[in-house]
Amino acid sequence: MKNGLPTIITGIAIVVIIISVLAIKLQAPKTECSSIEKDTLRDTCYADLGILKGDINLCDKAKNDKSKFYCYEKIAENSNITALCEQIEDPYWGDICFKYMGTQKNDAQLCTKIDETKKRDACFDDVGRDTLEPQWCQQIIDYPDRVSCFSYVGKQKRSSEVCDMSGQPERDICKYNVAVGINDTQICDKIGFSKMRSMCKARIGEKINATSTVP
Repeated sequence: MKNGLPTIITGIAIVVIIISVLAIKLQAPKTECSSIEKDTLRDTCYADLGILKGDINLCDKAKNDKSKFYCYEKIAENSNITALCEQIEDPYWGDICFKYMGTQKNDAQLCTKIDETKKRDACFDDVGRDTLEPQWCQQIIDYPDRVSCFSYVGKQKRSSEVCDMSGQPERDICKYNVAVGINDTQICDKIGFSKMRSMCKARIGEKINATSTVP
């Protein structure tokens, strides 16, 4: 029995060591982040860990707002929780969050919460194209993007009526794009600018001729 006692003690010691090591490993991520001396690296560590665990409490440990709200934004995306976007105080990450949610949910009301014009336009453009609702194209500030959105919806609906929601000269450009896109010369006749009306019919004629001559 005495001979076996050292073996038993050694076995118990090994088990205790294994349990201790496992406990340390389970707590390692938090310990590792807090032990990082450089602020930027420590903030990145907390942000990455927060995203991995979906825990905004870890995001809050980052001192830098960029890292903190980057973490919030990614958790919002991964969890599809729009309310998290409302909590983001950094304009850059707030815009990215609302743009992602707006386009994912096809909710143009979320697009209105975006501050940066380019991102807001892109959000309205995506929603307009996905829903084929031209009123969202109308919200786009950038002229070429607005015309492109109206034209896309018109071609998909095979109708130039959506173009009437826009002003001139984009209305005629939209009708030209729709007419040529679906090879409908009747829509060309609705173009107000005579030269563009003639160009529209000529372009459709070229397309039809090119198709008929293909062997």
